[in-house]
Formats: sequence, structure tokens, C-alpha cells
Amino acid sequence: MDFRGGAGKEMLERWEIRRSEFEKLHAQVDGASLVEQFLRDLTALSSNETRVSLSVASERTGYSADHLSRLIKSGKLTDYGRKHAPRVKVSECPQKSSIAIRTGLPYNADTDALSLVGSRRTRRIKHAS
Repeated sequence: MDFRGGAGKEMLERWEIRRSEFEKLHAQVDGASLVEQFLRDLTALSSNETRVSLSVASERTGYSADHLSRLIKSGKLTDYGRKHAPRVKVSECPQKSSIAIRTGLPYNADTDALSLVGSRRTRRIKHAS
């Protein structure tokens, strides 16, 4: 696959920036989620991805059509449609975690924080043994 032109070059630059950000932050990431995002980008690149309505993108990403519309208005998401009929590429949209999409439950910061605290306690106990 040739990454030197067009969308391939953009994808390569996006992943190089992401790698640099992770490195600067010493980020520890969920490898499966990272690979899933990379494969989604690669698939979009190889299949010449079609543009979809905000309602379709909403179903695929877990974000509401209103939120995606706000991202378009703020310039964070490209609108490939026409006036009053926006269309986006799903690969360019932010993705909610697959757990939130599968369960249909909204994100809850308190629950997330508690799960992190619990996992850190478990790691400390294992390291102390």
C-alpha cells in the first residue's frame, strides 16, 4: 500500500503525531483499542470510504448526531456533504469505547474513576506479594 500521497499520507501523519503524543505523555494504552482504531483507518483508506449521514455516523461511533454536528461547526470534523445535509467519514469521527456502544449506557465519570481506583489497588496488592 502506498502511503506517499493523499489520504495515505494524511493517515501516516496522523499516526505519527499520535505516537509522538503518547511518547511525550508516557501513555499506557489499551493495545486492542489502539489496533482497532488503526485497522479502522487502514480499512477506510483501502476501501475508499463512503461518506455517511450524521445519523449513520452516530450509530457507528456512539456519539450523537448533534455532537458530530458541533464538531463540524467547530472545524474538528470535515463536512463532505452539502448545506443542511452534512456527511462525514466514520474513520474521521471520534469513537466511544466499544463497551459504551454495546451496552448503550452513557459514559459515567464517577464509575470510570472508581474502576481505575479499584484496578490500581489490585495492582498494588499483586506487587506487594
